[in-house]
Amino acid sequence: MGAPGLGANTHVLFRNWLLAKGVHYGRVDFVEIPFPRMRDALKGGTVDAVLTSDPVLYQILDGGAGSVVATFMDVLRVQIPIVVYSATREWAAKHRSAMAAFREAIIEAIAMIEADPEVARAAETQHPALPADIIANVPVPRYRAPITDAMLQAWVDIMARQQMLSRRPDVSRLVMR
Repeated sequence: MGAPGLGANTHVLFRNWLLAKGVHYGRVDFVEIPFPRMRDALKGGTVDAVLTSDPVLYQILDGGAGSVVATFMDVLRVQIPIVVYSATREWAAKHRSAMAAFREAIIEAIAMIEADPEVARAAETQHPALPADIIANVPVPRYRAPITDAMLQAWVDIMARQQMLSRRPDVSRLVMR
């Protein structure tokens, strides 16, 4: 199974899906395959399957290199953040106004995308090595902000089930408010 990064979010979420389906992830051999090489790895038989997402998924489907076998986000109890911006607590404490402005910019960007999804699609065309005709078929994702404690707790629970944490963090302390 090709994964874009061992221990990265896609890999961890797929292992969560396997556990939810009654399969221990230790029974699966994972190798790292960068997103841009996934289509060729499938076509060439280097791997049996890959863990991928938009827009690479659509490149694989469009080129006939593979098909969707499973969607592994369906076992999640809450929507979780895939991208999280972070800073040290010290920096954040010294730059509260910059933190607030950044949060507002994210919320404004989400509102802009919801009002006109083509804004996001235009930005996606800048993605390396993907033609505009493939990007045109990629659904525009739904973004969420702000991140809630429940969203972070879901990540903690997933990681704890996979013995990735030495201790469970207090999620209420992870986001500076």
